[in-house]
Amino acid sequence: MMEIISLKEKKEFLDSAIKKELEYSKYEYISSLNNLNYIIIKDDEIIGEVDYSTPLDSVDLLFIYIDNNSRGRGYSKYLLLETIKLLKDLNVKEIFLEVSTKNTIAYNLYKSLGFMEIGIRKNYYDGMIDAINMKLIIG
Repeated sequence: MMEIISLKEKKEFLDSAIKKELEYSKYEYISSLNNLNYIIIKDDEIIGEVDYSTPLDSVDLLFIYIDNNSRGRGYSKYLLLETIKLLKDLNVKEIFLEVSTKNTIAYNLYKSLGFMEIGIRKNYYDGMIDAINMKLIIG
């Protein structure tokens, strides 16, 4: 069974999960009051997370992560689709993101969900790799 939960609502689950040895180390984002965080849980294990900037009428998708052992099974798409529904309920109208020109898997996922290219940021990643700016209108 899978579920999407808000970290603000289920922080106690995350606190207990962090005590386990997880490969992912970006949990410092979780305590931020300026972001909306959601995690995907399967069989009582966190397998992914997504982080959006504070909701106004538009948000930035700051990062999405799926555990290495759970990749390639459609969880990123599921996590994005479910959180887009939640963002719509918060009256969010647009989602913005940047994706590396080298990350074709993520780029293709975003395109399949209706994200449009709106620009390029030259040398955005490590001063060498361009980022594609994308936007999705959801409301």
